[in-house]
Amino acid sequence: MLGYDGPVRPWSEIAVVTTDGTLNVEAIDGTPASSFRLWENKTLAKSGRFQLHLPPGDHILTMSFADNRSSLVRSWSRSNQDVVIKLVPGQVLHLEKHVNGNTWGVSQYDGSSATAIIKIDFYNLQRAHPEN
Repeated sequence: MLGYDGPVRPWSEIAVVTTDGTLNVEAIDGTPASSFRLWENKTLAKSGRFQLHLPPGDHILTMSFADNRSSLVRSWSRSNQDVVIKLVPGQVLHLEKHVNGNTWGVSQYDGSSATAIIKIDFYNLQRAHPEN
């Protein structure tokens, strides 16, 4: 997902947020996520890798979750949570859902170890959507 308007920006001008596949971005800085460009790779599972490209700075992501990885146990959020993130150019931030009893939250981790595969995924998506 490109969390900004206009043409695709170079890697040096953006940061990338990835998720664990159960988290959903519902809004970016108060704007519904459906307002932004979403490119999907049909060869990856729906719960597969997700990347959100954002300009550097402070952002508020409104998050929900749906965990449908098992046919026996399914879980989902009843309400959304706002997650504040601070991004710098070139950063990769990984978000994961954590659970404590009946409550859930979002943990933030350094995702830079996945930079190479993220760039490959994005290159392939860009090639599949030349109109953008």
